[in-house]
Order: sequence, then C-alpha cells, then structure tokens
Amino acid sequence: MPIPPSRHARLAIACLMVMQTVSAPSTLRADSAALRFSLSPTTADADASGKMSGSFGVKKSLFKVEVAKLAPSSTYDLKVNDLVQATFTTTSKGTARIEFRAPAKSGQDALDFDPRGGLVSIVKEGVPHLEGIFSGAGESAGSSVNEQAYLTNLTQNPKARASVRFTQDTKGVKRFTVDVSNAPDGLCKLLVGGQEVGEMTITKKRGKLLFEAGKTGSKAMPLTFDPRGATVDLIQGETSLFTGTMKAQSFGANTDKKAAYLLAIPPVSEETVGQAKAKWTVSEKAVRKFSVELEDVALGSYEFSVNGIRKGLIEITGESGELEFSNQPDGEALLLDFDPILATLSISQDETVLFSGVFDPSVLATKPAPEAESRLDENLTSTGLVPAASAKARYEVDNKGYHRFKVEMEDSTVGVYSLLVGGVHRASIRVVQTVNGPEGEVEFGTKTEPGKVSLKFDPRGQLVEIANSSREVLFSHILGSGSAAVGGGGGNVSTPLLIQGSLFASSGASGLVSFSFQKDEDGGASFKLQARGLSAGSYDVVIGGITRGTLIVEEDDSVTEGEVEFDDTPKRDEVLLNFEVLGQEVAIKQGETIFFSRVIPLE
Repeated sequence: MPIPPSRHARLAIACLMVMQTVSAPSTLRADSAALRFSLSPTTADADASGKMSGSFGVKKSLFKVEVAKLAPSSTYDLKVNDLVQATFTTTSKGTARIEFRAPAKSGQDALDFDPRGGLVSIVKEGVPHLEGIFSGAGESAGSSVNEQAYLTNLTQNPKARASVRFTQDTKGVKRFTVDVSNAPDGLCKLLVGGQEVGEMTITKKRGKLLFEAGKTGSKAMPLTFDPRGATVDLIQGETSLFTGTMKAQSFGANTDKKAAYLLAIPPVSEETVGQAKAKWTVSEKAVRKFSVELEDVALGSYEFSVNGIRKGLIEITGESGELEFSNQPDGEALLLDFDPILATLSISQDETVLFSGVFDPSVLATKPAPEAESRLDENLTSTGLVPAASAKARYEVDNKGYHRFKVEMEDSTVGVYSLLVGGVHRASIRVVQTVNGPEGEVEFGTKTEPGKVSLKFDPRGQLVEIANSSREVLFSHILGSGSAAVGGGGGNVSTPLLIQGSLFASSGASGLVSFSFQKDEDGGASFKLQARGLSAGSYDVVIGGITRGTLIVEEDDSVTEGEVEFDDTPKRDEVLLNFEVLGQEVAIKQGETIFFSRVIPLE
C-alpha cells in the first residue's frame, strides 16, 4: 500500500490514527423495554437463588443480575449463551450484584451484548449453579415484560408510524399490540416471522390490533405465538407499509454509534522488520470487531497481548496474518472480552516484544508541520450511490514546506455536498453546472491564500468521505491507500450494511425462514438463510429466478432446522456469492411449489 512521504515516521512515533468514522445511530426512536425474571437453582446448589432485570432504551441501557445463597467468598462466571460476560466473587454471605451499563463509566462493566432471549447461567468451575432465560420461551414463572419497538416506515408519508408492544404481567397474562397512525386507509395483513397472523383495517389513517393470552373471557384475538425477536411486517395489497423487529432498540445491546479506527502498532526499534496494525469497528447494530494484522514479517507464530495479558497467536504462513475478535463471534473470530480503547497492544515472538503501542483513537492530526516536498494524487472510491459521479483528491507539499489539499467532484447532481475527514465535516463542496458538466471543488492550505480554507488537519491516512444533503455517502476512501479505479469504482473501503428479516410464508406453509445480508467495511458480502419448523427435506433456493443453492432441513432434537450461506469468499460448506441479492426475489421451493418468498429490500 503506497504510503505518503514521511508518514512512516509519524506512525512509528505517534501511532497515528489512519481511519475513523463516527456517527450517531441512524434512528433514535422511543423504543423501550423493562424486563424482570428469576434464576432457578440447579442440582449443584439447590439453595441458591437469583434474579435478573433490565431496562433498555436508545440512549442508555442496564442489565442487572443479583444472586444469593451461593458459596461465600467464591469466584463464579456469569455466562450468556455459554459466553463468559463477567467473572465475580461473592461476599462473605454468598451474595453478589453484577451490573452492565451502556454507556458505561470508568470502572463499570459495559453492556456490549444483548441478553434478551438468551440463557443466563451462573457457573463455578464449569458447573452451572443458577440458570434462567432472559425473555423468551422457557422463562421463569412470575416474569414481567413490557417491551415496545417502532417499525420502519416504508410509506410515502414521513409522518406514518407503527409500533408494536409485548407485555406480560406476573400472573402470566400476555398481550401483543400493533398500533398504526397516519397510514393509508385499507386492509392490511400482519405477518410475524413471515407468517400471517391477522388482518388490520386502517380507517381514517389509524388502525390497531390486540392479541391476548392467559385472560379468561378476553375479546381480543388469541395470542398463539411469541412475537419477541421476530420480524413484523404490515402489507397492504402488494405494498409493504412497515417492517421491523419486535425487539426494542437498545444502546449498547443492539444499537450503537458507528465507528471505525485503524491504527499502526509501532515497532519497538528501527531494526524491527514488517508492519503491524489494529482495527476496531462498531456497527449501528452494536456488532463490535477488533483485529490485529501483521505484514512482511518472518514465517512463524507471534503472540498478541493486551495490557500484558495474552489474547492469542497470529500465525504467519505467507505475506501476512490476522487475529480477529468479536462480541458476536462466528467462524474464526474469538470472543472480544477486552476493551482495546487506550489499551497497550503488544506483539512478541520468543518473549521478544517487536511491536507495542497504545490504541488511542482520539489522536487526531493537527496542522501539518513543514516537511519535504511531495505529492499524492488519488481517485476516491465510489460507494455506487451515483455511478456516473467521480471524485479525486490531491495532497502536496511544496518546496517551502507548505501543505495543500484539494478535492474535486464531477458528474454528480448539482447541489451542496459535505466533505468529511475522519468523520468530521471540514468543508462544503458546491457542484454547479459548467460547460464540461457538473463540477465542484474545495481547496485547503497551511499558507493563507485567497479562496483556500485553512488546513488545520492532515487527511493522509484518514477516511475521506463526500456525502449529500441526506447524509448519504457517495465516496469513501482512505487517503494514501492507493487510487481507486478510473471512474471511482473498485475501491478500498465500503459502507457496512446489515439487512435482516423473514421471508413471507405462502398459504399453508409452516415454520420460519429468516435472512441476513451483510456487507463489511472491506467490501466482503454474505447472505444467509436459516430455516426452522419446515418439513424435513431438500429445498431449492431461487434468487432472481435462478436456482443458486440448496437448503437442507433436518430434524434435531424434535425440531427441524437448516441453513445455507452464500459468501463472496466461501469457506467449507458455503456457496459462492457472485450474484445480486438486494432487490431480488428469494424463494424457497420444492418442485414448482413455493413455500416462502420475498423481495430482499435494498436497504
């Protein structure tokens, strides 16, 4: 990867941040949840007791576990779905209280996972002493639930609203409510998990459905399903009005501020060969990933440590090697059980430290200092939002040490665009019509000159983005990482994307088929289908009218399940993803019979 002149020295000395994007969650809705459940003792400790509670919202969230009558002054693990989220020691009376918060203050455990629907267990030396489901099938009697979520508005009216609420009182009475306002009048079908469960008539732009269970003499529709965590769709004719999930958006648990940082880990001496870098990303869905990569080093095993604690080995069998962590690990990723921010990262071999530095994303470049003459020209990478548009950047240092930075746009819609560097708005680019077509530019400089904006930052090695007035990103490019293909395509960075939902069941079809389309910041894409409750057998997966794979559904512990995954770099048992998914109809078929189908939304 091309490196601007003198950048090596800055990276080695200051561990300069080379990529950052930060933005608020895309939707700050009035979702909320208040939940309370009990933990049940196992045969390992029949006297133990415990309870769990949580409050979840888009601005802050809390998950709390309290235990009593455990062994005094003893160490236990708190697991959620078999992943250790905390280790604690009981008091001399055998009690303990563990709290997870988002946002977390210094010394507090961060709520960076979603316990809802999961099995929570208190474990000592591998043996569970207390267990309980935190909201879902199998939860304790006497539980209390009050959870509300807003669905995504797909209508032409920006004021249209649809909310879903699930409540359960301590006597076991359950209610599921769907409330719609400012929506077009007419008959709507309500689908939960892809299955039609009722019809709603919207009159004078309003509609409401109530399902109820556990109450004698109820006049509501019978609640024969559990909507928690399921996709919910309202469809009028062939038009989708609203879609979403019956799970409240919760800061820290399933929604967060988007961020991405890539920093060099500096070598400990000039004799160290190769390069090391660490990357931290947070998606708006609160998926956190951390990776460490080594390049151009000798073959072998390298130990990676965080604050002196060993976290894993980086195996080098070719030009590079990588170690990955995630709070939702799958595949080869390890569990992210540490906070990398402001931590000291070290890479060593045979007890000799080769690279070491503090992972500090707050280190932002200030006004560039004079340096040797140089010039950097790169085409910016298009996100594909406006295929015909192009953009390029130039960074140069003249023979007097003055710095200049220029960004140009062409063939985009006339208007005003935002230039962001490291996630910060630095200037506006006004695109106007010229004899050569739509054009616009902005220029910065460390020397005061007419028409130039004062250059008080160094964009080299940072993420440069151009966004329209709707905050949609047209170009996203790490300056200094190499020029994109002519015309802006084929670049080096992508806007992460995650689209999830359920396929719609045909009349008479049983079960559920959920889908997940994911595109990461490196441009990698995957599409997964997961089936549950279908009749055992083999099904064709038809995408865009072409059979792309086979879904095998098998019985496992009296439940039928199956999945198929497509990936642009497939591993074993995965199918190559070399075709379009977004905007295409996906159908699950046997012969000519369609059991589930849906057009996958574009966003």
